[in-house]
Amino acid sequence: MKQSLVLVLLLALAAAAPLAMAQASPADQSFQAIHEKEWKWRQASLGTDEDSDGASTDRLPDVGAAAQAGRLEVWEDVLRQLDAI
Repeated sequence: MKQSLVLVLLLALAAAAPLAMAQASPADQSFQAIHEKEWKWRQASLGTDEDSDGASTDRLPDVGAAAQAGRLEVWEDVLRQLDAI
């Protein structure tokens, strides 16, 4: 009887372990939100590239000084957000 109880408890712990590990920490959630926001911005502003899903566009990204300064500002903001995690 005692061995059966121990076996049941061990099986319950083994089943519960992956569930506890699957929950994302607040830092993980923050990183995911930052990543998704930056990726959407990158796709919208830079257009398609070799890693795109196949949808083509009829334009190249703006490479002017103002556009480059804007990208730098966005990426510096992303770095600030990452530093805050």
